[in-house]
Amino acid sequence: MFLFIIGCASVQPPTGGPKDKQPPKIIKETPKNFTLNFSGKEIDIQFDEFIKLTNEFKEISISPSVNKQPVFKYKKNILNIKFQDSLEKNTTYTINFGKAIVDYNEGNILKNYSYVFSTGNKIDSLTITGNVVQALTKKPEIEIPVFIIPIKQDSIFTKKPANIFTLTDSLGNFALRNLKPDTYRIYALKETGGGDRVYNSINEDIAFQIDSIVLTKNISGIKLETFKANPPIFNTLDRRIASDGRMFFTFNQPNSSPSLKILSPGGLDSQKLVEFNSRGDTASLWVPDMAFDSISVTVQNNLIDQDTVVLRRTKRDTYSKVLIVHDNVQNFTITPKTGLLLTLSAPATSFDLEKVTILDDT
Repeated sequence: MFLFIIGCASVQPPTGGPKDKQPPKIIKETPKNFTLNFSGKEIDIQFDEFIKLTNEFKEISISPSVNKQPVFKYKKNILNIKFQDSLEKNTTYTINFGKAIVDYNEGNILKNYSYVFSTGNKIDSLTITGNVVQALTKKPEIEIPVFIIPIKQDSIFTKKPANIFTLTDSLGNFALRNLKPDTYRIYALKETGGGDRVYNSINEDIAFQIDSIVLTKNISGIKLETFKANPPIFNTLDRRIASDGRMFFTFNQPNSSPSLKILSPGGLDSQKLVEFNSRGDTASLWVPDMAFDSISVTVQNNLIDQDTVVLRRTKRDTYSKVLIVHDNVQNFTITPKTGLLLTLSAPATSFDLEKVTILDDT
């Protein structure tokens, strides 16, 4: 069982003044971080303001794991850690706090703080650094956990959270530090419903490197790309007709080269307009004539049929096609060298530029 015992005192921190936006700062660690030949039973960490622990059962980990987890108590600006179990000899331990430490008033998070010590005369010092992006958009994954698991231990797919982890920064970069030589598997996980560092849903984005990492020296440049694992069977999760006549479709997996084909009524397929999102897992469909009782649509990927769905309407259903025009003008100003950009809420078959007038505002 993975258990933390947390205690706190009822305190009333000072109030008033401007809103605090800074995380707590560490002003003293007893014994000091990166202590060698550690033989004590307690650690005290002093901050520059009152602190508390949040979501500590998921956020705090100690690596390597111990049979009885430490007791974490906070009072005012002091965090006390008391060990309940004996520690292995000549071993580097890392207590990773994740996002657990926050200031008492505003909840500003001290991210990625780790306390490291060794029961021997050296600290493990190997590092793994790299970057995590979303596979389709190539945008950086921000503040998601990246962790390594020794291949001799349980994998990410069990119920035991990984305890060697860090969080990516605003550019998707990460650094795992104070590692010992071993063979690891590396993962990144964009979790849903709270972070437990366990992959337990196909709704979670995952990234991993196929080959194991044999860590004998510092490794840099690891590239990870998150993706959603495809369900075994393609399925249309939702389809509906909006009040403006637009038809929406949501699928349970992305498509690399998606398309929609209208099977009936005949003749509408050549007149349709279709828009997919970047992942290819949602689509919008427009047709010029809504005078049908039902419409049958086939979803394709690389021109291979994936699913066929039917949308129905009644004669009482009416649709109001309203075209809304958005622009990139802010405070009556266009950013230099960008030009005027008009975005429409629905497709337009043509534009009459003769009816566009640009006036000089004097």
